[in-house]
Amino acid sequence: MRRCLAAVLVLFLAGSAAAQSNGVFDSYQDLRGKLDQMMLERRVGDALFAFGGGDEYTPDQLRELDEKVAGIYPQNFTDVAMIRTGALQNGWRQELIGYWNDTSYIYAYLLLHEQPDRIVAVKFQFNSDFAPLNGNF
Repeated sequence: MRRCLAAVLVLFLAGSAAAQSNGVFDSYQDLRGKLDQMMLERRVGDALFAFGGGDEYTPDQLRELDEKVAGIYPQNFTDVAMIRTGALQNGWRQELIGYWNDTSYIYAYLLLHEQPDRIVAVKFQFNSDFAPLNGNF
């Protein structure tokens, strides 16, 4: 089933992988609070919309993605942890965050640009397969 999700995610993220996000947040705490809530609740369609790429899909496609994720992960995630972070230059950084319960895992990747008065999520991806997102580093 998880391979099925990985295949679905490739289709949904193909366009958004190169797209820039319009996800602008007041602070990193605001950004992470919203991301963590959505991912823990398996609301990946909402996360995709909020963190970029959502405008490339119809509401029906985003709902369909949420339904597929809910079918593969029948329970909300209970835990979250930063797996990897990398500071770049001029306010840029990337992060890989893991969400899980028992032995079910999903991962989120962010490319962030911190500016004096806001933080912008420039790129957002998620996957049930660790390797592709870890490969961004």
